[in-house]
Amino acid sequence: MGAVFFSTTATTILSVVIIILINKFDGIRNGRDYSYSAVTNNQNENRKEIETFDVTLIKEKNKEKRYKDRKIDQRKKKKIIFGITSLSIGGAERVLVDIVKELQSVYDITVFTIYGNGEFEKELKGTNVKLKTIFKNQRESYGPLGKKIVTLIYRMFYNIIYEIHVKNIYDIERYERLRDLAAEMISHKMAIPKETVKNLFCNEDGYQTPKIDTRAAIFQDDKILLVLENDGLWSLPGGWVDVLETLHSNTVKEVYEEAGLDVKPTFIIAIHDQHKHNYPPLAHRVQKAFIMCERLSGEFKKNSETLESAYFSLDKLPPMNDAKNTKAQVELCFQAYNSRHWITQFD
Repeated sequence: MGAVFFSTTATTILSVVIIILINKFDGIRNGRDYSYSAVTNNQNENRKEIETFDVTLIKEKNKEKRYKDRKIDQRKKKKIIFGITSLSIGGAERVLVDIVKELQSVYDITVFTIYGNGEFEKELKGTNVKLKTIFKNQRESYGPLGKKIVTLIYRMFYNIIYEIHVKNIYDIERYERLRDLAAEMISHKMAIPKETVKNLFCNEDGYQTPKIDTRAAIFQDDKILLVLENDGLWSLPGGWVDVLETLHSNTVKEVYEEAGLDVKPTFIIAIHDQHKHNYPPLAHRVQKAFIMCERLSGEFKKNSETLESAYFSLDKLPPMNDAKNTKAQVELCFQAYNSRHWITQFD
C-alpha cells in the first residue's frame, strides 16, 4: 500500500512538474514568463499580479539583451579615423564635424588632432565620436620654447604621414580611383557627362571654394534690361567671374559682351547662394552677385552668347533661365531700384 501511495504520489508530482514546465515554455515562447506556485482557485487576483510582475521582468530582460546586442553591433562597426590639425573654428573643421556627426551611427569614428581645446570639440561631446589629441591646448599657449618644440613635433608627424600615405603609389592609385568613382556618381545623379564632371572638379588640387557669378540690373524708364539666351530663355546679363577680374570689372565686361552696353556698377543688390535660390542645383556651389548698374552708352551687338536684348516691366517679364536668375531675383532688383536706401541682402 505504501509502495502504491509512493508511486501515485511520485507520478502526481512528476505530472505537475511536467505541466509547469510545459506552461512555462509556452509562456516564454509567447513573450511571457509565469512564476507558478501553489495558487488556489480563489487566488486569481494574486495570480494576475504575479503574471504582470513577471511580464515586466521579462521585458526588462529583453531590453537588457537588446542593449547588449547593440554593444556587440557597436564593436562590429567598421572603424574610420579622421585626421586634422585641430578643431578650431574653420571651414574644413566645420565640414569634418558635420560629416562625423552624420556617420557616427553607422561607423566607429575617431577624430585625431594635433592640438586640442578647439572650439568645435564641444559639438562632439555626447556623441559616439572618439577624440584623440597629441597636445592638450593650441600651440600659442605653450610659450616661446614650447611653441618651437610643439612645431617640431608637428612637422615630424606630418612628414611621417606624408611618407607613408602621400608618396605611397598604392594609396595614390586608391585615391585616384575614389575620385573617379565620385565623378561617376555625380555624373549619374546630375545626368551630365563624366568628362564634364572631371573637368569641373577633378583637376582642382587646392581647397574647394564656390564659384562666383555676376548679374547686372540695368534700368531704363522703370524697365529692366534682359538678354535672350540661345536656349530661348531670358536672363540678366552676366556670367562667371574670370581669373584676374573683380566683381566690378567682371560686371562691366559681361554686360558689354552680352548686351553691347557700357555701364557703371553702383552698388550690390544681393549675394545669393545658387543652391538655395536657383534651379536646377549644380554639383558645385555658386555665389551669385546681383549688381545695380548705371547705363552710360552703347547698343546691342550680335554675339555668340545672346540673340537680342530688351527692357521689360515688372508685370510683363518673359520666361526666365532659372539657373541664371529667377523671377523672384528680378523682382528683388526692382525693389532695390525703387528703394532710396537699399541694404545689400546676403543669403
